[in-house]
Amino acid sequence: MPCSAHTLNLTVNDSLKAIEGIQDILAKCRSIASRFKKSTVAMYVLKEEQANRNEPPLKIIQDVSNRWNSTYLMLEILLKIKDSLLVAITKLDDPPTFITQEENKIIMDLYETLEPFYDATEQLSGDQYVSSSLIISIITEAVEPSEPTSSISPNEPASNENYLNDNTEKLKSSPAVAKKKAF
Repeated sequence: MPCSAHTLNLTVNDSLKAIEGIQDILAKCRSIASRFKKSTVAMYVLKEEQANRNEPPLKIIQDVSNRWNSTYLMLEILLKIKDSLLVAITKLDDPPTFITQEENKIIMDLYETLEPFYDATEQLSGDQYVSSSLIISIITEAVEPSEPTSSISPNEPASNENYLNDNTEKLKSSPAVAKKKAF
């Protein structure tokens, strides 16, 4: 039986690459994350701004290209600290390009869409329990369509309704799912 968590990882990676325009938005997020990870001055300004707002000092996560979960975690942090981040960016000498309001809506929708897949990956990656018996219910729950509040693909709004469904066919047609359906 192939590793379900790995198959899910490949499916989400393929989907993220297939959504037109999303890579540009993710590139902006990576640029922001990279700037704050590499610059002690930028990180100091951000921590100072978080302290001024009585926010916990959250560190920005830089994603890794072959693990979409890190993209999810990067987006999560950027959304949590976006106000502090915006102020911190304005205080920098050579600031990275910040995300627009429309891009922020897209990021929020993408984050909400990826959340069940992140949870599913975490559950399927468990090593303290048998996860193969959970595959069907976890995948079914993760691929339930959600209602986006914005156009996830800025260039093709009509493609947003179930943009992950094409790639989830890989999961639905896996041997484990087929075996479960036979019962």
